Amino acid sequence: MSFPTIEADDAFPDCDVSTSASVESQMSPDSPALVELCVRNEASSSRRFTFGTPPPFHGMKNESGLAELFIIPPEYEENHAPKEHLLIPDSPEADGCWRAHTRFVGYDTTRGVTIDPGEAFCTEYVPLMQPREQRCFPSGTYEFESRVRWREDGEWFGPHDWELELTVEES
Repeated sequence: MSFPTIEADDAFPDCDVSTSASVESQMSPDSPALVELCVRNEASSSRRFTFGTPPPFHGMKNESGLAELFIIPPEYEENHAPKEHLLIPDSPEADGCWRAHTRFVGYDTTRGVTIDPGEAFCTEYVPLMQPREQRCFPSGTYEFESRVRWREDGEWFGPHDWELELTVEES
């Protein structure tokens, strides 16, 4: 069985904050794909960033694309999700597709993270199909959106839109 490949790209306004998106590993029979998303403080002083949960990227359900998929951080799920609501499966389904155990709804909380100058805050995410989705990662581009705010010297900046594109290609 062949698995689709995933590419990641992102866009963020031109300011002294940078973001990055990279695919750490592709899907296989043993594990789902893994995408790393980072926010880097390019300023000369520490900043307190405010993200939705889980940080740094909380727009976990795609806004556009051919099918419903989402990205979930394994670390966040392991440490914060109730055991009866775990989403990431241990293996793909019989058709070879990495689908969530249950439908993802989202989280409605925020979290603050201080990032020192030149440092980055990164989290790994697993792309999964929604459980009711019959198709398995159809080829195309899937867009996700999130927002980033920060506080510096008592003043708030943002929110700034952070856009992520995952491109799926049949292998």
